[in-house]
Amino acid sequence: MNENLLRDILRDEELKAKYELSEDAINKAQLAPPYAHPIIEYLATIIRASILQNHSDATTYNQLKNIMKIS
Repeated sequence: MNENLLRDILRDEELKAKYELSEDAINKAQLAPPYAHPIIEYLATIIRASILQNHSDATTYNQLKNIMKIS
């Protein structure tokens, strides 16, 4: 489920364009190494930390979307 969260965030059109993410890289994205792109590693690390803090998927999704708007 959390890997789907990662993929949902990576499918954001702005994010895909900014980091030149291919659909193949997004479909293969996972929370564990190897990572296809540094942004996938960055987001996976945040998601894993959120899991450890018992945050819901919705909370994590909203936090990541806000982070991506700032960057």
